[in-house]
Amino acid sequence: MRERACYACKATLYTTLHTVAQQSLMRMGMDNSKSREVTLFNGTNADDLSDPSRLGLLAALHCNVASPLARLPKAAVRAVARVAGLPNWDLAASPCLRSRLAFGVEATADTLTLVERAEEMVRSFLPLTSRDNMRVRLLHPTPLPSCLPTTSTINPTTTASDGQSPLDQPPIARTISAAANQPPTKRSSTAVQHPPTSNSSLSSQHPTLGASSAPVGALTALLEVDQHCLQRAEAQHAGIAAGMAAIGLHYRGCRAFKSGSLVPL
Repeated sequence: MRERACYACKATLYTTLHTVAQQSLMRMGMDNSKSREVTLFNGTNADDLSDPSRLGLLAALHCNVASPLARLPKAAVRAVARVAGLPNWDLAASPCLRSRLAFGVEATADTLTLVERAEEMVRSFLPLTSRDNMRVRLLHPTPLPSCLPTTSTINPTTTASDGQSPLDQPPIARTISAAANQPPTKRSSTAVQHPPTSNSSLSSQHPTLGASSAPVGALTALLEVDQHCLQRAEAQHAGIAAGMAAIGLHYRGCRAFKSGSLVPL
């Protein structure tokens, strides 16, 4: 089942690491079973434990993985890392790329590659540092012209308050920054909308830009950045849209980054 993907991924990771560790001990001459006991550790913190969608935690439990930081909230972990002089104490979180996919968007090598390329483009184009949070959320494909929704399929709660017709709105669900995606929820109007713009002069701004538009039926991308980067992203809407189109994505707009597992779109 799709919602078990995170469990399967983590379980495979832990069992593989356990096997590698045991083989390493054997090569070191530790042949008796007691000396070959292996304990794996992860970085799970108290904030993670409050999220019931993280099925990877269940995999850790089943694989007897120890979590020495489980009683510390993430802020405390960062504070301790800073005191310890770790250079990555304030780096932005970097969760699995699958967490960028809205409910109904299949996790394939192609969709995950799209996320990776889109985020690399945005981080380079704005530009953003490794300490800036940024996510490119992939939403449902835009409807094909031949199969636009009829009045019987339009969500009655959808409005054209942002200047677009309900028929122009791709269905928006919510993504989860951890494990199982949840069913679609009512659309929020927090994303910043922009009208279509010309991309004729954009290729000179960034080497990856230049495509005029993404193909019909392409997935739609919603950008999230930290609040202090939001104005910059809004000002560069045309360039980002061109970059997304070059990759093969429709650009919906941007909004402030929201931490946590359930991220309503």
